[in-house]
Amino acid sequence: MKRIFTYLPSLYCFSVLTACGGGATSSESAISSLPSAAVPITQNLRQIAVDQNITLALTVALGSGAFHAKSDPVNVFYSITDRGPIVPCSESKQVLGKNNLCKNNGVTDNEGKIFLIPDYTPSIYKIRLNKNSVDILQAIPLTDGNQGVSGLTNPLRSAKKEKAYNLEGERLVDNPSGLDTEAMVRLNNGDFWLADEYAPGLVHVSATGRVISREVPQSIGDDLSAATYPVFESLPKIIRSRSVNRGIEALAVSDDQTQLFFMLQSPLANPTRDAFRNSRNVRVFSATLNADGSLGNVDGEYVYKLDKPKKFIFEGNTPEQNKIFISDMTYLPDGSLLIIERTNSITKIYKAVINDASNILAGSFDDKNTSPSLEETTNLSAVAITPVNKQLVYRSDESTDDTLGKVEGITVLDKNHLLLIKDNDYGVSGDITRVQVLTLTEDLF
Repeated sequence: MKRIFTYLPSLYCFSVLTACGGGATSSESAISSLPSAAVPITQNLRQIAVDQNITLALTVALGSGAFHAKSDPVNVFYSITDRGPIVPCSESKQVLGKNNLCKNNGVTDNEGKIFLIPDYTPSIYKIRLNKNSVDILQAIPLTDGNQGVSGLTNPLRSAKKEKAYNLEGERLVDNPSGLDTEAMVRLNNGDFWLADEYAPGLVHVSATGRVISREVPQSIGDDLSAATYPVFESLPKIIRSRSVNRGIEALAVSDDQTQLFFMLQSPLANPTRDAFRNSRNVRVFSATLNADGSLGNVDGEYVYKLDKPKKFIFEGNTPEQNKIFISDMTYLPDGSLLIIERTNSITKIYKAVINDASNILAGSFDDKNTSPSLEETTNLSAVAITPVNKQLVYRSDESTDDTLGKVEGITVLDKNHLLLIKDNDYGVSGDITRVQVLTLTEDLF
């Protein structure tokens, strides 16, 4: 199959702790400023002294999502962090040197998460790429209008959740305003829409970072009634069945900004986690946007079919089905979507067309009692469902100098350039955020 991207080798290393100067002032100079290789971005966050032998040098995880606004120069984009630096309780010995650290009512909990900075506030960043340097133009912490929004877990009863712990292994109090932000888009009026994994939900944010509203599945609203910003039950109830930490992961907005597209990271755990582990059917939704940027109605639900594990074989390793997931997507002027489908080793980009796919919104597969569920259905044609048509346009292991790995964000810079960004999980394991610009050999639109 013909590929439309080329990868340009070499490497530039730099820090964004100080201003780099310069910057593009015209379309031509902005394009010429695009880096020709994967660019590391390092911004120090905090030193965490675990004990006298272990100190974690944390950096800001800038790579949970990416978006380029057409009104900005081609080398300027926005990114977002997630809930903050965490360590799975199951890895407390490996990372922190503390075995079975998490205790819930005296019982070891290996399913929870250790929050290294419990008061961390998820933030949006505006970034400019230069040829050999990078500038962070703006940092926008999320707020409720009075204080920073937490990244701590929510007090959910209507959906499964993780428990949060501190570095001493003590249980942290759930926060109804907490957000685990992922993908993002920016509107022409300066507002943002963000994906949230917790509820899961969508978050409407002002240009200054104030949460305007949080849109969650039906029946979740009561669990978040104590949130310090407005919460509305506007999303289909079925998506509350997301597997823990596999909520809404991908967002895209149409060029005329009348439609918002959002996608789960993985198949739902519907009716059980076994369905999540084995299914290939991921739900992608469309919703209308009002003139002021607020959410209208969810008007579409479609099925995107993940690849089989054998299509991700690399260096002899075959992943399990549930290790293949969606990371982000972006909109193209022809109405199609570019979607990242990946493992931790291989990134694929598919061009996906939903126009001819079956709209299953409010049908039997949105009913929790339907058996077999959509996630248990292996033959979609037998239930009269046409999935989203997808065409492979890029595969990272076919690039001779791929250095990104865990790609979580994608955005179109112009018809000839595509940007990918890697999430470094706050450098807990010493990893670095990287941005890569792919140059197209043919016009994308």
